[in-house]
Amino acid sequence: PYQGGKYNLISSDGRTYVGGASFRLDPLGYGIEVVGQNYRNPYEQTITSFGDMYMNDNDDPPACRTTWLMEYGNLGFKSFDGQNSWQADVKPSEGTASAHWRQTIPGTIPAGDVYGSGSPTGITYYENGALGKKHESLLLSCEALHNVIFGYYPKPNGAGFDLKRFDFLKSSDSMFRPSDVCVAPDGSILVADWYDPGVGGHRMADKNCSGTIYRITKKGATHKTPKIDLATTEGQVEALKSPSINVRFSGFEGLKADGQESISELKKLLNDKSSYIQARALFLLAQLGEKGQTIVKSYLTQNDQQTKVAAFRALRAAGMDVVALAMIMIKDNNPAIQREISIALRNVEYSKKQDLIIELIKGHIAGDRWSVEAIGMACEGNESAVFINMKKHFGADATKWSKALKQVLWRLHPPEGLDVYAKVVNDPKTDSATREDYVTIIGMNPSKAAHTWMTKFSKKKWKDSTLLMANYYLDVNRTRAWETFYKKGNSNALPETDTMIVSNFPEITKLPSVSEIEKLSGNWRNGKMLAARCNMCHQVSNKVGIDFGPKFLTKWAKGQSKSAVIDAIVNPSSGISLGFDGTEVKLKNGATIQGILIEDGKYLKIKAIGGQILTIPSAEIKARKVLKTSLMMSASQMGMSAQNVADLTAYLKK
Repeated sequence: PYQGGKYNLISSDGRTYVGGASFRLDPLGYGIEVVGQNYRNPYEQTITSFGDMYMNDNDDPPACRTTWLMEYGNLGFKSFDGQNSWQADVKPSEGTASAHWRQTIPGTIPAGDVYGSGSPTGITYYENGALGKKHESLLLSCEALHNVIFGYYPKPNGAGFDLKRFDFLKSSDSMFRPSDVCVAPDGSILVADWYDPGVGGHRMADKNCSGTIYRITKKGATHKTPKIDLATTEGQVEALKSPSINVRFSGFEGLKADGQESISELKKLLNDKSSYIQARALFLLAQLGEKGQTIVKSYLTQNDQQTKVAAFRALRAAGMDVVALAMIMIKDNNPAIQREISIALRNVEYSKKQDLIIELIKGHIAGDRWSVEAIGMACEGNESAVFINMKKHFGADATKWSKALKQVLWRLHPPEGLDVYAKVVNDPKTDSATREDYVTIIGMNPSKAAHTWMTKFSKKKWKDSTLLMANYYLDVNRTRAWETFYKKGNSNALPETDTMIVSNFPEITKLPSVSEIEKLSGNWRNGKMLAARCNMCHQVSNKVGIDFGPKFLTKWAKGQSKSAVIDAIVNPSSGISLGFDGTEVKLKNGATIQGILIEDGKYLKIKAIGGQILTIPSAEIKARKVLKTSLMMSASQMGMSAQNVADLTAYLKK
């Protein structure tokens, strides 16, 4: 979103996209469309035969995750205009996992399994094959820092999925760096392992690119790649049944090219014992004209939830009228079906979908975040009109609506509802969670009236977090939406320009090479005392210390080799963790500021060494640049000896 000093740029489809994204397009490269956005640093996505997409995403060290990606989802890494990092928007008492992926902000989907520090890499989904039924529906996600491949059996929950993590394959060897995982044509699992002493921060110590490929299959099984003749219909059908996604694609394309001649064979697959093979047949039949689509439409009223979802997705992908399809299924109160209808209506003209939206809102169950976000997608760009329509159907006084309806209103938060939001906050019967949600949407409203309401909230005595939340929004909006409503001299005056002069710290000691230090025997008890100096910029093993550099160094160190930890202490600029690169700002008054840029725009916010947040009007900046060196002082600059480094390393590793 940032180009030439401009944020919030509009794409050709009228929307703004932020950060990492996933795109859908046909095999010839046409029809490109964004299907997910606002990621941090995803390595890969994997898609099932039912059309469900899963991904992992890192924000090392505090909040890596594995997520079911609901179509069109915003995963919340940065603010919606791209200007603010998560550090600039942490609410009072909000945990890292929530703040990191903006889980309390309407318009972001659930983050999935947030497991903390890490370095997620390859991901795949196991559907069928040599490992048998026990391992069907198995999601596998490589985690290079923790020397493990996580396993999940995604379980439907409301309109989304629960992801309960377990260790599928783990090694005590810190050199085990699973970089990718995939399913072979015989149904075994292949794991690529890259031998590297360290991981993260672009610090690659393995100069030979050495590693191993492991094959996982049933004990005693022999490896045999199936022979498939793609020139025949029989071979194409066998390819479509393959556990390997690239082989399936070859079969799909061949059968599609044969046209309606393939229908009889595909109908047989609809009775296959594997629901995944049935789903593949449904998606292909929908591509084979009216005859194939008629067969698929008959599955819209089946009992199995996933089969109905697959049939709906298949027909939608084939270009069928989604409003007509929605009319067939709208009375189906299954949350997954309701979700798919909501998503499909996103790009439909409002006049054609307004009645369907009301039906979807009626079916929403309070507390289902996946459901309410899907409804928000259906209403995108028409929030005010939907609000008016909701009052016609559910009563003019929105303060008396059910909790489920209030959650939908929170997601839509049209500007016309401001007085309603304030009444909900002031109502003593409102529960704390709903009150906090509604304070949030008032804080997102740029109007003078919103600022006035928030000022009133800040002067009342509350028994919950409302006072903290009100003061939080009054503070952050001083340099954002409410800037013009503040006056110099009062308690909410605009901040004065912060300044800090930075100095270049010289080397105090001369240290030997990393390999020489590695030979020393470290005293971890002495290292624990030395770690106290790290607290100036890090929370080493708990919440003690300054939240500036990467957190929880002991967790990080356990996944690194001894040499990698030493190198990070001695040569911090050899690998800078993503998100911790420094920015230097030179002001017109001659001052220089260095730190981590967390908010950009009319005002810059920089987290400086020591954790202090500095606010700088962009008009006072003479020059700015991204630093190529780390903000962390090296061991020699801190006056540490080689033995000190060995001792500190021993403590971090222990």
